This record gives sequence, structure tokens and C-alpha cells, in this order.
Amino acid sequence: MRKIIAIGLVLIFSQLLTAMPIKESLLGTWKLVSSKTTASDKTTESDNTKTDAIKVFTATHVTYFAMTADKKKFNAGGVAKLEMKGNKITETIEYSSTQANMGKKNEYEYRIEGNKLYQNGIAWNGAKEESVWERVK
Repeated sequence: MRKIIAIGLVLIFSQLLTAMPIKESLLGTWKLVSSKTTASDKTTESDNTKTDAIKVFTATHVTYFAMTADKKKFNAGGVAKLEMKGNKITETIEYSSTQANMGKKNEYEYRIEGNKLYQNGIAWNGAKEESVWERVK
């Protein structure tokens, strides 16, 4: 009987651990691995030898910072209110290094596989964005 109870408890706890809410799995810091942006039929891919970017997700907000890979020049940064429904993220920009971005929204679908975050969606300016981020340990 004790073996059955022990096995049952192991199964329950393993289910609890693997059933972590998606939002909680996003919490933390992510470093950009690659990105592709398509706007006006022109596609641009990131050159990570020249740019370094991170996103930090909290329960309510996401921050974004990008600078040159040699850390000598700041490129962009901002803070957005985070809303989630299923696998969809809406980032409403509240603070930005570019004044025109404030109040605008980025809308993405995402998935997490291992230590990688995949985002696909539409940025505030209507451009289609695809990006891959790696969890910072």
C-alpha cells in the first residue's frame, strides 16, 4: 500500500512540475539568437556579430535593450506592459528610447522549446517579426 501511495505522490508532483503555467516559463532574461524582420516586402536578418539584445520578462512587464556587440553604443530600449492569452503575447510599449513607439503594441505568438523562446508576430510598425531567444542562466 505504501508503494502505491508513494508512486501516486511521485506522479502528482511530476504533473505539477511539468504543468507550470506558460507565463511563468517566460519569466527571466533571454538573449537574442537570431531575428528576421519583413516590412514592405524587404526582409532583414539580424547580424549577431554586430548587435547584442536581451529581453527580461516579469509577471507584468517586459524590457528590451539592444546595443552593439562590443557594448560601445546603445541602440534601443524600452519597457512594455505584458498581456498574455494562451500562446499569444501583447506588449504595450510604455517607455521607449524612441518616443514614437510609446503606446504602440507588438503582438506575438510564442513557444518555448528547452532553453529557446520562439516569437512570431507583428511589431508596432506593422512589420512581421520572427525571433529566437536563448534563456540566460
